Amino acid sequence: MTNELMEKRLEKIENLLLGQK
Repeated sequence: MTNELMEKRLEKIENLLLGQK
């Protein structure tokens, strides 16, 4: 897995967590 994919996945997770607030 490339770092780019990991970063994109982290961004998605962060957005989901922030959206839950």
